[in-house]
Amino acid sequence: MRGEEFYRGIFRYLSIYSGEIEFWAVVEGKRKSLTRFANNGIHQNMMTERAGLAILGLKGNRVAMVKTDRLDEEGIRASFDVLKEVLEVSRALEYEFRFPSPQVVPSYSAYDLETAEFSPIQRAEAVKTMVGKASERSMKAFGHLSTGEIEWAIMSSNGHFLYFQESTASMNLVVEKEGNSGYVSWSGMKIKDCDFEKLADRAIETALKSSAPVEIPPGRYTVILSPEAVADMVVLFAWVACNGKSFEEKRSPAVKYLGQKIGIDSLNIMDDPSCDQTIPVPFDLFGFPREPFSIVENGVFKQVTYSYPAAIKFGKQPTGHTFNMETLEDSFPVNLVVFAGDTTLEDMIKDTDRGVYISRFHYTNIVNPMELVITGMTRDGTFLIENGEITRSVKNMRFNFNFFEMMKNVDMISREREAIACEHLDNLPVVAPYMRIHEFPFISASDH
Repeated sequence: MRGEEFYRGIFRYLSIYSGEIEFWAVVEGKRKSLTRFANNGIHQNMMTERAGLAILGLKGNRVAMVKTDRLDEEGIRASFDVLKEVLEVSRALEYEFRFPSPQVVPSYSAYDLETAEFSPIQRAEAVKTMVGKASERSMKAFGHLSTGEIEWAIMSSNGHFLYFQESTASMNLVVEKEGNSGYVSWSGMKIKDCDFEKLADRAIETALKSSAPVEIPPGRYTVILSPEAVADMVVLFAWVACNGKSFEEKRSPAVKYLGQKIGIDSLNIMDDPSCDQTIPVPFDLFGFPREPFSIVENGVFKQVTYSYPAAIKFGKQPTGHTFNMETLEDSFPVNLVVFAGDTTLEDMIKDTDRGVYISRFHYTNIVNPMELVITGMTRDGTFLIENGEITRSVKNMRFNFNFFEMMKNVDMISREREAIACEHLDNLPVVAPYMRIHEFPFISASDH
């Protein structure tokens, strides 16, 4: 990657060519190496490296942005030429906008050299481990393994300069035999934290247990959700219900549920860059420090996030959640962590007379944003629980549920937690436990 000194050189060019324009500049550099495999063989090995510069200009309370992938002197000069023209025809904001003063940000450790430099041969060996496990059971394996690094630089005309570098790794694996499948995923900043053998064994075990599924009638069941399913549900909650702008504009379920008790005392959800299972992001795109931020505390929906521009507009405090330069007023958490409970998965199952174990949600969508009604189907391993034991595989089911209603029906949260690779967050991990939920509504069988 280019490194901090390179971006200090970019800072000098920005200062030279900005003229009378106040500027706020953000650079994201990314190097990603990816190995994809299918039918027990690697079919793609690739590496991409790119960097993009976004410059936000401010003049006379008018704001405009330009983006470029040219990080040389001429590219920056040309970007300011365009920015000046755009600012001339931009409307002044309805609220007074100013760039923030420099902040002190936390020093999180997020870089692992082994992960950043993990070679194609090393990735192939890791894939070989998973594929070999599947082949031993006459199964086919599909998935990907990616490693790389990301660097961020923030620079402004009022003296900001922040630089941060992180390593990233993520994987997913589907094993399949005769239409029966199992799925696992993982994400983190250290590749050594990924136990490929253990994950492959779990996916294989799920697929083997999925044979000869029975059909159960639609209705309300006690369910145990895997960390994959919990992570999927919590991400949708965070995106739809936690955006301060949507709350202020009365377009969010937080209008009804913020400040309300939505779950049991042991339900706690945070945006927590200090968690050792996540990939920490120490500051947002306006340089605000990112400390642990409680979203649901002891079952109460405590607070929503505010980007820096939304905080100015609505008279709030920014919470360190500006992560999109194109929609500056929107905000969202990026280090989602669901706290562990006080029981185990084994005890959850033993304590369930009749229920359904769900390995994974698939194709989840929002039906009613104001009530956060989520629809989708089960996939890659759904099982009947009878008399405290997992007994039979169940055909996939479709569901519709109100997130807040479901949280009130949670009665057990596991001590075990996993770092799930979240596609909605560009494979950043969501740290999630198992949950037991009563009255989970299946509306029909699924044909997938």
